[in-house]
Amino acid sequence: MIWQQTDNECKAKEEVAVYRKRVSLKRLPHSLDKLIDQTIDPLRTMLSRPDLDKDRRASLASHCSKTITQYKFELMTLIIATAEDTARAHAQLVIDAKNELKLLDGNQPQSSTEEITKAIEARQENMQKRAQQFLEHQLQSFFEQAPTEINDDGSVPVGAM
Repeated sequence: MIWQQTDNECKAKEEVAVYRKRVSLKRLPHSLDKLIDQTIDPLRTMLSRPDLDKDRRASLASHCSKTITQYKFELMTLIIATAEDTARAHAQLVIDAKNELKLLDGNQPQSSTEEITKAIEARQENMQKRAQQFLEHQLQSFFEQAPTEINDDGSVPVGAM
């Protein structure tokens, strides 16, 4: 149980780091972009109609773009907060399990559970170090290899965020 919770905690921390990196690079998950973009397709169709005043259409399109971008980043903030809470919950489960283990021997000094606890903590530390190394490699390789869409004017399109 402790190993699984430690592994789950590491995975949740990894998700947080990846999402934070995506936000900082303005490269949100494609599935998120696609889903949100599909929901605003009817609005884009309406904004492309020539019967709208050109200035008003531009104003509405700009407002739409800003609103969608803000929504995407608020959604990412919520995803990050949820992943952080998940990591904390897994960490708390590990602490609780260790405390239960200590209670088995009544907190007597030099108990057999103390040796087990030390072994668990050493394994936990190794798992966390390995997860951190993997995360650093994943962040570096993923974001170096992933393509970025860039408009002719040098800006990143809303759908690419």
